[in-house]
Amino acid sequence: MMFAIITLLFLSTAPVLVSSLQCNVCHNGIRLNYTMTNTTVPPLPSDCTVVTAQRCWASIFWELDFNRTFLEFRDRPGMASNAPPRDMVTVRIVKGMERNNQTLSSGREVNYECDSSDKCNGQAGLQKLLSSLSVEDQFQQELAPLLKIISPFDARAADCLYFHNTTFRCPPPDLRRCHRCTVEAAQLTSPTEYACATCEVDESRDNFVERFKTFVLSNPKEDIDVAILGCQLEGCNTVDNANLVYKASQITFNSDAYFKK
Repeated sequence: MMFAIITLLFLSTAPVLVSSLQCNVCHNGIRLNYTMTNTTVPPLPSDCTVVTAQRCWASIFWELDFNRTFLEFRDRPGMASNAPPRDMVTVRIVKGMERNNQTLSSGREVNYECDSSDKCNGQAGLQKLLSSLSVEDQFQQELAPLLKIISPFDARAADCLYFHNTTFRCPPPDLRRCHRCTVEAAQLTSPTEYACATCEVDESRDNFVERFKTFVLSNPKEDIDVAILGCQLEGCNTVDNANLVYKASQITFNSDAYFKK
């Protein structure tokens, strides 16, 4: 999808400082049978290790419907640069329509990359991260009607819109393989915006809504903010409906609290 391409280009061109950084690495993921918050971040298991690396990385995934949290801790490569430390946070809200055609499943994900201090991806680092981050959405209340599953789906009757204002890939609808209409709207550096409306050929998932935001903590002008909608109602993949995704969710980061000593 367009946001994945944008993010890949953004991350691949971002300068990274190479240094003798210590990072936490856990070869196995950690599963918690509760919804983790900044006050309930557990210590890392004894089988995790500390390695010398260029960047540290941690991932948090919340299965909110099942009250579960999954954690991963790794190191990441970098490239030679004279750039200062560059901590980054990527937040994703994703919800899909359940088979009852009324309820949206709920998942949230945070990916955290840092090189500002040794072991920045450890327990204390995640506590600081989550204390600075606020994520809310009203997708169930505001967007569930747009995500109604239509079965069988008739791509011609759905009349998916096709338009784009970007040089990023936005393939035209393939009515023979189309399973839902999609629209993606991306804000790279305000007021720069990109949009792609077409249809999706992926049949492995149901109708969905996503909000995806990356914070570059040292330079907010490089933040990325993406809204995505996958729907089957006639003409549902409009930019106005993508804007509803923005309006029905809030992802904010308090940099002052994060950098407070």
